Amino acid sequence: MKADSIHLFDFLGSGKTIFEIPVFQRNYEWNKDQCEQLFADLTLAARNDTDHFIGAIVYVTETGNKMSHIYRIIDGQQRLTSLTLLLKALADADESDRDEIEEEYLTNKYLDNNNHLKLKPIEHDYEAFNSVMNEMNDMISYPKLLITIDCLSSLLRIRILMVQNYTKQ
Repeated sequence: MKADSIHLFDFLGSGKTIFEIPVFQRNYEWNKDQCEQLFADLTLAARNDTDHFIGAIVYVTETGNKMSHIYRIIDGQQRLTSLTLLLKALADADESDRDEIEEEYLTNKYLDNNNHLKLKPIEHDYEAFNSVMNEMNDMISYPKLLITIDCLSSLLRIRILMVQNYTKQ
């Protein structure tokens, strides 16, 4: 096993990659408190212009079709899912960067697998995750993912309003 330090955007920005959460992993379980803490940590890191250590993401690499890579996530699936949802919330909140965020970090344009999405959650979470990523939130029957995306979206809107009000002064 090899340990490397890599920036999240470099990791998620890997082309033709699917981050697959294996069936033996637990369901997505983050709640509002964990989302608020993640957002606060990232906001502080941005304010101080420093990196933020999100913890280890352990994975096994396999080769998929069309010269793609499948990263089977062994540890870090809750954080990776939450960060993916944060990027989705950011894309939805920022029209100017939406296409770039979606094309670079959330989807695989040239892979049909997994409905073109880079993250493939376990089966229990798949329908809800797919609904969130395709903006069909009213179709979600599993509330944990909806709680997370709503929490992160609200925090982003508040942060954007604060920045806009600050720059007007």
